[in-house]
Amino acid sequence: MALKRKSKRYANTRCVAEAAALQERVTAGIATADEALKYLRLVNALRARFRSGQLSLASAQRFGIE
Repeated sequence: MALKRKSKRYANTRCVAEAAALQERVTAGIATADEALKYLRLVNALRARFRSGQLSLASAQRFGIE
């Protein structure tokens, strides 16, 4: 069971890091359409994880999805 929690935590961390990198490109207006779409999908996934209690408040606040 601990391995499952650890892999979920890693998945959340990876998702947050990837979204943060894409957020910079989207905000700067230099993201491609595919990057912007991927960013939106990641943020929506993070929002769902936050609402289900799988994502911390600090990570959710980073993207304004609290």
